[in-house]
Amino acid sequence: MKKIIEIDMFKEYVGKLIFRCIVFLVALGAYIFSPEGRWWFGQKQGNPWHGHYLGVFGGFTWYDLENGKEGYQGEAEMVGVSYGYMFPIGRRFSLEAGIGVGYMHSKYEEYLPIDGHYVYQQTNRMNYFGPLKLKFALVWRLWDTGKKKGGAR
Repeated sequence: MKKIIEIDMFKEYVGKLIFRCIVFLVALGAYIFSPEGRWWFGQKQGNPWHGHYLGVFGGFTWYDLENGKEGYQGEAEMVGVSYGYMFPIGRRFSLEAGIGVGYMHSKYEEYLPIDGHYVYQQTNRMNYFGPLKLKFALVWRLWDTGKKKGGAR
């Protein structure tokens, strides 16, 4: 019995990790890769992945942001800690809220868009410590950890 629960929890963890590690495109023009490891606490028996968590995350981003008058293109590395809570709203769905703080280092180039061309201005570096994540998510559990395989016997 315990082995089945451990295997199901492992499958759910791997599924979440894969989806969290997928590189995604933000509408602003940034690609972000930011995996996170979590320690769950305050969970009710038989209800994994709900309750409070503390996490450690790291990541990398490429960006090209432009507001019409000036543009910034560069890369950034980040590392930090996170806290959050996951609320169950159904058998397979949950709402998650979280925040993360940490350190980010970025190297970027400033440019001006002039007559359809990008004119390089200068290269800068930035070091930042503070909030890096604010998260509100709808979570869909792909595997049901509370259901036994094989049906009723």
